Amino acid sequence: MIEGSRGYRAERGYPSELWLLPPARLDENASERAQRAELELARDLLITLRSLYRCTVGYAGHDRQARRLISSFQLGRFYGWRLSHDGLDQFEQKLGDWGLPSARVLTVGELLELWLCEAEASAEPESLRRERSIIDRYINPLLGSLTLDQLTRPTLDSYFDELALRAGLKPRTLERHETVLRRATGFAGRRGYLQGTERRIAARVSNGSAN
Repeated sequence: MIEGSRGYRAERGYPSELWLLPPARLDENASERAQRAELELARDLLITLRSLYRCTVGYAGHDRQARRLISSFQLGRFYGWRLSHDGLDQFEQKLGDWGLPSARVLTVGELLELWLCEAEASAEPESLRRERSIIDRYINPLLGSLTLDQLTRPTLDSYFDELALRAGLKPRTLERHETVLRRATGFAGRRGYLQGTERRIAARVSNGSAN
């Protein structure tokens, strides 16, 4: 917050690094469902903050000063639940590689894996198998290593041209590829992964890149 002549106004900062604090709890015995929701929210925040600020973002347990803060006398009672009897940070372990300090934006391959994990809960097994096959055989080899901001309209056009001209895939098959990309980018938008210019990815796919 910055104080001005007309009162307080919010200003966006441009930090060089950000550290995500663990959830604060007074009750250490959260349900398994609540713990899973906390992990998903923490992962989503890490991904979104990297996309938004393009700086190093990581879990607080990986930074000495941030770790000291959440272990202080004043705040330790809110965050102490995460520590096991031998002092290991259980929340850090469950976050895994997602919590490591990084400035890298989410890749297409990582997005598709996150989307598939969520889809497993509601999708038909046969539909999930077809989508997994499309991702493993075609999308990941050609697009998987790209970050979301590299997935431009020309890149999508080249992808569909490659499949139509060289792989000989029929229009109906290409529509399935388009559906996978549209659903995955829609999922990314709902979870807050798409920021700035990357939000246009979903619209580009929806406009029919396969045509």
